[in-house]
Amino acid sequence: MIFKRTALGFLLLLAALLLLPCGWSSAEGRAEAPPDRVLHVFGLKGPTSIGMLALFRTPPDLGDGYRASVEAVASPDLIVARLLSGEADFAFLPINLAANLYARGAPIRLAATTGGGVLYVVTSRSDIHSLRDLAGKTLYGSSQGSAPEFIVDYLLEKSGVDPVHGLRQIFTYAHSELALALAAGRVDLAVLPEPFVSIALAKNPSLHVAIDLQQAWRTVEGSDHGYPLTGLVVKRSLAESAPKEVLRFLHAERSSMEWVIAHREEAGALAHRYLDMPAEVIAAAIPRLSLRYVPAREALPAVERFLQVLYSYDPASIGGRMPDEQFYITY
Repeated sequence: MIFKRTALGFLLLLAALLLLPCGWSSAEGRAEAPPDRVLHVFGLKGPTSIGMLALFRTPPDLGDGYRASVEAVASPDLIVARLLSGEADFAFLPINLAANLYARGAPIRLAATTGGGVLYVVTSRSDIHSLRDLAGKTLYGSSQGSAPEFIVDYLLEKSGVDPVHGLRQIFTYAHSELALALAAGRVDLAVLPEPFVSIALAKNPSLHVAIDLQQAWRTVEGSDHGYPLTGLVVKRSLAESAPKEVLRFLHAERSSMEWVIAHREEAGALAHRYLDMPAEVIAAAIPRLSLRYVPAREALPAVERFLQVLYSYDPASIGGRMPDEQFYITY
């Protein structure tokens, strides 16, 4: 009887132990690994995300305990919402928008610049070779009151052309509408960003790029590089707590950009798949997208100069103040 009670008690104890959550693998006799932490990466469905196309296809390996989720969203507002809510760990967005968010207290830091300017003067005329040639002309543009207008005005002033009285600037079209107006011959002189330049050129062979505004910036500034337009920002807490994983992602982004530049046709196909952009257009546009990876510590002088120009035209365009040194990741 004593033996039976003892055996029954042992069996009950064993059953209870089997039901406890022990965190051990019955097959291997070792602790199960905790689930990976997902780092969320967001880009825009537009040219700012072209450099990250390889990451959509193959999310980068960030080391043990981490994995990446890469997604493109339709508008800057959606990226802003994800940054402010803390959902985004990495985001690709215009430099001036990143500075604006930082000025408003967003917990982000700039890790790198990933693209330069994409503005060009496109025309069917044969008498436009420099910014001085725009004097007395009618120049169409888009995005009045924002960075593209300020860049054009700055370069006109530095070239000796009064942007207010020296020519007529008209901002009646959106980018896509302006590309079609150029192609149809309703407009003969315009400032356009890529990939809309390539769209216009493909539709009308009489059009050509007359002025590269990135080269104009290099000439005016005495710099080897144009102005930085696109940046990669990182959640501040992640930058501080997981620098190795951040560096792995930055290396993957650099590699993605190099692949895109070297494989235009394949990159165009990925742009169609992930960004809903025409494959042929993106393949043609890539050489004019100024794709270039520069770590924030090296890009700091160029970023500051670009933001200073925007600030001089409208302080609110960068959040009302220049970002301090804490804005830049230095590792």
